[in-house]
Amino acid sequence: MTYAHHQAFIAVSGQDCPHTGVWRALDSSVPPLLVRKGEIMPGAAGRVVSWELVQPGEATMASAIPD
Repeated sequence: MTYAHHQAFIAVSGQDCPHTGVWRALDSSVPPLLVRKGEIMPGAAGRVVSWELVQPGEATMASAIPD
């Protein structure tokens, strides 16, 4: 899910998080995570994964998970 007023942001495990928000793994069944700008993007099940920003800012998890 992307928002009309911002570009899609993708980050990879091991990189610094570019924007605070809720991120979901693109190639894994890991649940969405809140990651803050500057934190290291996590791996999933010991693997490097790509993450997509699904809810920018300090959102609650419930509001960030698409139906």
